[in-house]
Amino acid sequence: MRALPAIPIYLAAGPTDIRASFDRLSGAVREHYGQDPMRDGVYVFYNRAGTHIKVLWYDRNGFLILYKRMSRGRFPIPQPTLATDRTIEMSERELLLILDGIDHPRVVRAGSPRVA
Repeated sequence: MRALPAIPIYLAAGPTDIRASFDRLSGAVREHYGQDPMRDGVYVFYNRAGTHIKVLWYDRNGFLILYKRMSRGRFPIPQPTLATDRTIEMSERELLLILDGIDHPRVVRAGSPRVA
């Protein structure tokens, strides 16, 4: 996978119609989040079932979409801290863990003490 740019990554706080493509997703970023999808970050959308994810970002001269469907199970989608949050800001590492199907709050570093 291509390395993500060093800009913020935002996960939508609720499900999105995953059939949407470049124009509808970038329009959702403008309308619902009040941000410019060509400047402000990388945007992650998921469907209601949590089985599909689309990642939208602008790479200097055009939009890119990464689209992934889980073969089994669901993506571990984090929940917003506040009910009023429209997005969840995350790191590239957190996004890559979600795309790998790993529930990142439960990840324990090798050599870390385990909590019983």
